[in-house]
Amino acid sequence: MRQIDEAVLEKKIERFLRLWGIYDDRYASLSAYSKGMKQKILISAALLHDPEIIILDEPSSGLDVGSRLVLKQLIKELASGPVATDSRRRRARRE
Repeated sequence: MRQIDEAVLEKKIERFLRLWGIYDDRYASLSAYSKGMKQKILISAALLHDPEIIILDEPSSGLDVGSRLVLKQLIKELASGPVATDSRRRRARRE
């Protein structure tokens, strides 16, 4: 999947499943998932390959309160990571 090492991919998938609290449901058919569970899977799939830009359209739609808090924290973490990396790259180019 998008040139991601299989072992790395497996770790990322497990991390997202545990983060969302759906690890125990990992073998269930996607059609059996609720709207919120499908939303969690879609968000996770979008983030698996560490994209440089993320555009989210109503990402909390269908999520329960607890999952919305998880999403909010996840977005904070994502916002702090790439921005810091990008500014270091720019600084390195200038030097």
